[in-house]
Amino acid sequence: MNEGRPYSTASTAEINTANALDQSQCILYKRFPAEIRNCIFEYAVASVDDFDKPYRLNRVYCRPGHLYHQKTDISLLRTCKRVFAEARLMPVAQTGTSILAVWWTVQIHEDRRQGHGQV
Repeated sequence: MNEGRPYSTASTAEINTANALDQSQCILYKRFPAEIRNCIFEYAVASVDDFDKPYRLNRVYCRPGHLYHQKTDISLLRTCKRVFAEARLMPVAQTGTSILAVWWTVQIHEDRRQGHGQV
C-alpha cells in the first residue's frame, strides 16, 4: 500500500474529545479563564531556537536575527484530551508566518537569479 514511499499517507489522527473529563478538579480549568489558559498554552508550545542546529550563513533561508533552526515541544498536547482540544492548532498557527517568510525569501532569490525583479 505504501510501497516506495518514505512517508505516511495516513489521514490525520482524530481524538474523540466527547468523552473527555470536565477537569473540574484541575486548578488550570477551575480558576483560570480560557484567555489565560490560551496564553499559557501558546507559551508552552512556542518554537524556540535549537542550538544544536545552527543555520549556515550562506543559505538563502538564513535571515538576520534567525541563526538556528526552530523546534517546538508539543508534549503538553499529550497531557489530556481537553488540553489537546484547546491547544492542538497553536503550534501550526505560530509556525505559519515563519514558513511564509522562508517561502517568500526563496521566491525572491529565485526571481533574482533568473533576472526578474531587477530595478
